[in-house]
Amino acid sequence: MNRLLNAGFKRLIKNKLFWTCLITLVVISIAGCISQYMNMLKYKIEIKTDTFLFSSASMIGITLSILIPLFVGTDFSDGTIRNKIIVGNPRKSIYFSNLIITVISGLVITAVHMIFMATITVTVFGPFKLPAYAIIWHIIATIFLIVSYSSIFNMVTLLSSNKTISVVISLLLVFGLMMISASVLDKLSHGEFMNTMSVVDGKNIFETIRNPSYLEGNARKIHQFIVDFIPAGQGFQITGNIAPNIKILAVYSLIITLISNCIGYFMFNRKDLK
Repeated sequence: MNRLLNAGFKRLIKNKLFWTCLITLVVISIAGCISQYMNMLKYKIEIKTDTFLFSSASMIGITLSILIPLFVGTDFSDGTIRNKIIVGNPRKSIYFSNLIITVISGLVITAVHMIFMATITVTVFGPFKLPAYAIIWHIIATIFLIVSYSSIFNMVTLLSSNKTISVVISLLLVFGLMMISASVLDKLSHGEFMNTMSVVDGKNIFETIRNPSYLEGNARKIHQFIVDFIPAGQGFQITGNIAPNIKILAVYSLIITLISNCIGYFMFNRKDLK
């Protein structure tokens, strides 16, 4: 596996798409900082530095859904994967060496992004609001999130054999999960009470009533579980610092990682590589 890893990392360093993804993510976030800075000056509002620090968590899924299929899928399009097997590399080594390389690529992109964001936002918006232990747990959750995303897209790519199809499937999957997560988070965001105004005898009457859209009991627990378990939901919560239990996100990511790799390796090991 060491030879596969060495060759893979050398190819990754020379890969233009990898550098494009890294630079694009940083540029988008810098543009977001500029926009928020202008809003801060215009509307005199407070901007949370922490949100920018973890903004990559909500975008890394899209980044990896493009990078991994095109990077790993090249082995199929160039016929490299057959050559690896012919020279004696076991399928297990091929599968998991690709996983390790893609995980590292995601971690590097995220680390560079966080360093840039920390440097810029602390200078412009001030120190972090989150306590140190919370920042550490957000970083841990982000790491596990990257591993789970990499496991999913690595599985899709190595089972598809066609990098174009792999990209399409991966993008549809990540955008689908983002839409589901956004919808669930919207329902969870409804407060328990809401303010209303009515006019009685020409007078404005303000009162606080129970919000009929507020989720409670088992319904709320189910919705929270869905958004905690789905990688895109984790990303949104990490970015917004709104996870009720940040520690559980890493556990769910680990479960997704194990399931994806077990299914992926089992099927890849039996795949007919023509």
